[in-house]
Amino acid sequence: MFRRPKLRAIYIITSLLVFFLTVFFLLSISAHGTGDKTPTLTLTPATLHIDPLSKGETYEGSFSLSNSDESKSVKVKVYAAPYSLEVGDYDKPDFITQGEMNQIAEWITFPETQITVPPSETIDIAFKITVPEDADIDAGGQYAAIFAETTDDSLVGGVIPEARLGMIIYAGIDGKTQIESEITDVNFSGIWHYGNSPTSTFIIKNSGNIDISVKYRLEAESLIKGSTEDFIGEQKSAEVLPLTSRTLKTSWQTPPVFGIYKMNLNIQAEETQYTYSRIAVFFPIWGVFATLSVFFIIIAVIRNARQRKA
Repeated sequence: MFRRPKLRAIYIITSLLVFFLTVFFLLSISAHGTGDKTPTLTLTPATLHIDPLSKGETYEGSFSLSNSDESKSVKVKVYAAPYSLEVGDYDKPDFITQGEMNQIAEWITFPETQITVPPSETIDIAFKITVPEDADIDAGGQYAAIFAETTDDSLVGGVIPEARLGMIIYAGIDGKTQIESEITDVNFSGIWHYGNSPTSTFIIKNSGNIDISVKYRLEAESLIKGSTEDFIGEQKSAEVLPLTSRTLKTSWQTPPVFGIYKMNLNIQAEETQYTYSRIAVFFPIWGVFATLSVFFIIIAVIRNARQRKA
């Protein structure tokens, strides 16, 4: 009497499961596609730091373009663009707006701007930066980007999607530079950690007229074992443009299950060293439940014993 409703429920659940698995499979195929692989370009280096230039000075440099495709050449055009940020947001680079600190983009020239990268080859592309003798510009940072953009419409099989690779140039004009940095809003992700990775964030403000290089690392010292080598995180680095602030973050990806540690956030901004510390206690969530279970068992035993005496 009760078997048919149960069988019907099982049938409905199984049908829904098959339906969702089928949809997921079709979406996966659609997302990955089945077309031929397009040529893969890489540009190196991603950033280039140049010592401050004087008026009338010429800097000669180069970057590399590599085509990993074994059968297809790729045509690219190379050009320079100004580099800045939209309202100081490092997630929104601006390669259009011109200003006092990106005039260098107008001084970059190339022997050739239309280039073909043969299959499975790497080529070097030269460029020059020539600072005008009469440049109306103050000392300080200058920033630009060099782009290599695909233009090839003659490949067998059709047009490849337009792609743009870039290299950021950090340079400057010789003269009096001001290096002023400040660390604010240092935060650690709490004291107690129940299986989650501890993180630390901070904001570095650059009030000078030249970019500053920031290196930062998270380290941990066990307060039980007294060792300073329990965890030494990977050193990260970032650039901070003049008159901007940048939020940076680092974390301990594989923390211990149990332990009490002193977390040290070490920051180096140019020649200035900063260190911030916080205690972190690691205790798994199942350990919390186990502790509570033992606690309630002890309470129950005590109450039972009192009732018997009464």
